[in-house]
Amino acid sequence: MTRFLGLLAVILFGPTLAQAGERVALVVGVGQYENTAPLANPERDATAVAAALEEAGFEVSLHLNVTQREFGGAMFAFQRALDGAEAAVFYFAGHGIQIDGSNYLLSADAVVDNPLLVDQDGIELSRIVEFMESRAKTSIAIIDACRDNPLANALIADAGLAGRSAGAGRGLAPITREFANSMVVFATAPGAIAYDGTDENSPFTEALLRHINTPDVEVSVMLKRVTNDVLEETDGAQRPEVIASMAREFYFIHNEINAAGEVVVINPSSDEGAAANLLTVAQQMPAGASREAGLALVVERFPETAAAAMARQLLDSSRVAVVAAPPQAPAPEAAEEATGPFDRTLLGALDVDAAREAAAVQRAAAMTPEEREAALGLEEADVIRIQTTLNAMGYDLGTADGAFGPKSREALRLFQLRARVPQTGFLDTATIEALLAAFDAAPKTYDGTWRLTISREWLHDDSAGFAKAGERQVISSLTLEARDGRFAIRDFQIPTVEPDDPFADFRATYDDTGRVRISGRVSTHFKDPNHQVAKLVELSTELQLPQIMPVRNSIETQANRIDGSLRFHVALARQN
Repeated sequence: MTRFLGLLAVILFGPTLAQAGERVALVVGVGQYENTAPLANPERDATAVAAALEEAGFEVSLHLNVTQREFGGAMFAFQRALDGAEAAVFYFAGHGIQIDGSNYLLSADAVVDNPLLVDQDGIELSRIVEFMESRAKTSIAIIDACRDNPLANALIADAGLAGRSAGAGRGLAPITREFANSMVVFATAPGAIAYDGTDENSPFTEALLRHINTPDVEVSVMLKRVTNDVLEETDGAQRPEVIASMAREFYFIHNEINAAGEVVVINPSSDEGAAANLLTVAQQMPAGASREAGLALVVERFPETAAAAMARQLLDSSRVAVVAAPPQAPAPEAAEEATGPFDRTLLGALDVDAAREAAAVQRAAAMTPEEREAALGLEEADVIRIQTTLNAMGYDLGTADGAFGPKSREALRLFQLRARVPQTGFLDTATIEALLAAFDAAPKTYDGTWRLTISREWLHDDSAGFAKAGERQVISSLTLEARDGRFAIRDFQIPTVEPDDPFADFRATYDDTGRVRISGRVSTHFKDPNHQVAKLVELSTELQLPQIMPVRNSIETQANRIDGSLRFHVALARQN
């Protein structure tokens, strides 16, 4: 055991291994624009991403609120640092604009009053990607720059630009040229607007930070998880876009096996990396007390990691298997003297218990989800309690009847997705622990902070080609404070034409049963040559909240139509 704990200390606190090749990153965040209202989150987003990239072994250069001259200087230094780099990452948070199909990332002193001079207001994205791919083996550009942009909106609204081939567009343009061993990641789809967010980070960057340093997850798989989180967080209103031409796999943090057969964690300073390394060592220890101590240490030191979840399952499976094992015959006493050519004392010294326990752990690791659920030994009353809890938290599975049918399995998968445990649709110890934790953490009243998102859905293709049927666009986002049966507006964002007195007649109430009623007039059109004055349309809808609404969960409903061609959608998400 002493040797085992000493080995753990070396893993946890020993020197960091060098990267196989140099990793270089430039991170830029611009929130304090001189010629338009500031953005709340880009500086925090960029700072957090820079820290995550440093954790993944990148040499990071962080720049905040840069002028055009400073932006160009940072780019020039980045370009020189890329020669021979194994990997290059560029991240930008702030405002962007598309002019004649080209995307420009705007500096803090951008004016954007003339499309012919836009190269003095920002740097063209394709130029950045081109010099990255010409110097580094793998290049990744991550652009959280489609936030609602008053500078772009003003340029679009200029009647003098209407009908010209070289015009400005809302959001960013799609990339049509092909790159080599490069990837460009946009926070939202071409032409769409991304949320800046009401929390510490934008929804896209928050999801990126959650997944970017998960060990052994290839970048394309990681970005699918980011996309899923953003869709869930924004109720489907924002979908990240990934353009990739990658001939090789890339991992931000990757565990490898070296020539000596030892596990090498590319970045053991990461909690996920250190936990994964520690779990590997624990599993290599002899079965019994030593292995259990190692697994317990993973859970104790890194409780929120994927490795800790696996360690808990191995511990629980081991205990289940040991309880189910048949009684063991007492070991024969050693003979005083050896008889014949074999020494009986050698047989008596074998650790039979450890061998049985090792076999039980191996069987548990190979169990199917169905077998893990069966091993829990749940009775009908236990299943009813679990179903009742899921129903109360808004996972509508129907009647709590004590049997896991298709609706119960689907509700379990949705809960597992949100709880970030394996999505099997079957119960296991990790799912039950996550359910208990979510229930305990969920507020037990409706009072608190909520986010109301109002979007419009096109019911038919727009004749002007602006949108297709089924496409949604966010038109209002409000932060609400719930108290004494009423929702009061604490803050709001309106990407459409803003009226003189927004939400003057807005009314939102709730009762003890969770019934929510919302009414008021909402600005429904984005500013363009045909819409210079806010057009207010009456919104009226009702929602039914679950009995217990966990933080970050949301509920959505359709509302009334707008002009016959559009329909309101309303989503209400719990913030605290």
